[in-house]
Amino acid sequence: MRRLYRHLGGAAFWCFFVPYVAGVVVFLIAGTAPSVVKESGSVHRTLHDYADDALLAESDVSIRLENFHVGRPHRLVIHGHDGRPPVFSGSVAPGERWTTFRFVSPPAGSYSMTVVGDPDLLGEIRFAADGARAVSIRVLDGRHRFERIGATGWSEVAHRVADASHRADHGARVTLETLFGVLNLGLGLMLVARRPRDRTARLLAVAMIGTAITFNHQAHSTVSDYLIGDWWFAHDLAHLLSGVAYMYAVIVFPDGRLLPNGSRHRWLLRAAYGVVTLVLAANVLGGRVEGHPGQRFFTVLFGLLIPLVGVAAQSYRLRRAADPVVRQQSRLLRWALLPMLIGGVAYLVLTRMLGSASVEDVGFAVFPVLFALVPLALIMGILRYRLWDLDLFVSRALLSVGLAAFIGLVYVAVVVVLGQGLGPGGSTGLKIVATAIVAVAFEPVRERLARFAN
Repeated sequence: MRRLYRHLGGAAFWCFFVPYVAGVVVFLIAGTAPSVVKESGSVHRTLHDYADDALLAESDVSIRLENFHVGRPHRLVIHGHDGRPPVFSGSVAPGERWTTFRFVSPPAGSYSMTVVGDPDLLGEIRFAADGARAVSIRVLDGRHRFERIGATGWSEVAHRVADASHRADHGARVTLETLFGVLNLGLGLMLVARRPRDRTARLLAVAMIGTAITFNHQAHSTVSDYLIGDWWFAHDLAHLLSGVAYMYAVIVFPDGRLLPNGSRHRWLLRAAYGVVTLVLAANVLGGRVEGHPGQRFFTVLFGLLIPLVGVAAQSYRLRRAADPVVRQQSRLLRWALLPMLIGGVAYLVLTRMLGSASVEDVGFAVFPVLFALVPLALIMGILRYRLWDLDLFVSRALLSVGLAAFIGLVYVAVVVVLGQGLGPGGSTGLKIVATAIVAVAFEPVRERLARFAN
């Protein structure tokens, strides 16, 4: 009977795992697409041509705008990308559901479409010699984009990707986050392939593969711009699965058993863990705006809760484990969790003192580097031998984490903290000072960190 349960459990895991991986891959590709399009003007034009989304140039045209921002006026402005005066401006009064604007369109080309008073609402509209005479668009409450009405299929996907490219992150950041995502995806698949029946390996694989998009800011454009439809629930579910899987992975590592060990009330213990999981799930699925990288819930979950639970669990195992291998595994994971815990506390304190906008970019840069130590430690502990000389890789990773933390601390201390007192006028000079400090201190800091990492 136990063997039957194992086979059924394994089949259920693979039935979940395969579509889960496929969904993560779709998220990564869709999220990266706007950044790729941003770097290539020819691809951008090709997508617009395929979407057939242009209005007729230098002719009488009409734009029907539906306003779903209840109680807010909207003054629609169309202007060129070169900063010249607007080519059209028209208002939707508060309380009006829709308005049709008729005007003589400008020459062929690409133009920006904005709303006065709402800087986050940004879109693109094109005029061409073979364009249409009318288009219907709407502004939905809580979304920062214009949406075409009645457009469906791949042509609409092409339009959304081309439109989202104007809001895409810069190439360096997207490249780093994509590499981090691919690393997590590859290591997760490798781990579950090497240890397909290991409970901890399965949890870690689910956690790492979900983290491939959880820590990827650009992948969130998949849902914020509805590139492939309304995937909000799948997006929140991926955050929940990766966070819960990581929490249980650091608890059951390395033997796959829940703590406390030897409990005579197993069902009561499992019920308690189940209640905690349900509370966590309710917070994630019920508060989507708090579940993105850089925001408070995300920091609490990945920067505080998981490291705290992991450190407590591995400290418990260290006090009771007699096997030297188990003690070494627990000690390795605890050391990997401590930098993340320190980083999470520092991020929350700085956010409280300076505001999230001031330190958000630093958090985006440092968090993935710090958290990369956790899966590396778990993989080393699960496989229990040097994998591709992973000890050297971890040493280099520790060095990279330390250097990134040093640069981030200098930036926060000089640019952010001093900038608060001096005001915006001194930001350029402070950045130069911060760069000079980093340049002078970089080599001595690198040497000391290298000795510590080795």
